[in-house]
Amino acid sequence: KNRSMGFFGDIRYLTNDIVSSTMTDRETGRRETTYENVTGNWNANGRMMMNIPLKNIRFSVFSMSFASYNHANGFSNLEKNLSRRLNLGETLGLNYRSDLIDFGIRGNISYNKVKNSLEGQRDQEFLNYGGNANTTLYLPWDMSIESDINYSTNSGYSDGFTQDEWLWNASIQKQLFKQKNGTIRLKIYDILQQRSNISRSVTSNYIRDTTTNTLTTYFMVHFVYRFNIFKNGATREDMMPQHGPGPGRGFGRGHGG
Repeated sequence: KNRSMGFFGDIRYLTNDIVSSTMTDRETGRRETTYENVTGNWNANGRMMMNIPLKNIRFSVFSMSFASYNHANGFSNLEKNLSRRLNLGETLGLNYRSDLIDFGIRGNISYNKVKNSLEGQRDQEFLNYGGNANTTLYLPWDMSIESDINYSTNSGYSDGFTQDEWLWNASIQKQLFKQKNGTIRLKIYDILQQRSNISRSVTSNYIRDTTTNTLTTYFMVHFVYRFNIFKNGATREDMMPQHGPGPGRGFGRGHGG
C-alpha cells in the first residue's frame, strides 16, 4: 500500500552547439573569448526513485539513484578538447510519520569522473557526500517546530576547497484564522555558522573550484496566506477541463484501495 516507483530519463544530441573558445596570453594573463559552433555534443541522464512503506505503516524507506553522462567538445587556447563526464549518485533515507512528529534521515553520495582528450587538461575524479536529518514536532494551538541539519563534505578538490560543514536551520510556525489558510513563521538559518559555499564547475575547457561570501546566521519572518478562489469549495482539479465521451468523463482524483 502506498508503494511508489518512478523512472525518468532523457537523451539530448546537439547540432551547431555554441561553445566558448578562450585564448590566454601567458605573458600578460589577458584572456580573449570567442565562440564556435560544434556538432556532436550530447548528454544523457536517468533517475530512479522508490518509496516503500515498511510493515509498520509509519515508517518508509526512500531511495533515489542517478546517473548521467556528458560528451562535450570545446576549445582551450584554440585547441579542441573532448570532455567526457560520468556522474553517479545515490540517496537513501528512512522516514517516520505520526500525528505528533515527523522525522526523516538521509545519506547521499555523488561520484564524478572527468576525462579530457587534450594534453595538459588533467583528468579528474571527485566525490561529494553527506547526509541530513529533519524533524517536525506538532504542538497544540496549531503550532509546530521544525529543525533540519545537513552535513556536506568532499574529496578530490583543489587545496583549500575541502568542504566539511554542518548546516542547521530551525523554525517555529503557527497556523492562523478559522480555515487555517494563514501561516506565520520565524526561521533561523545557519545556526552553527559553518556555511562555506564551495562549488565546482566542469566544462569542456576548464574545471573551476570557487567559494563565495555568504551570510552566516540570520533569521527571517514569513507570512503566507492561501487564497481559495473557487466557489462552493471546488478544488483546482474540479476546475480543470474534462475530456472523453459521456458523463463522468475525464480523470478524477485517485483513491487508494
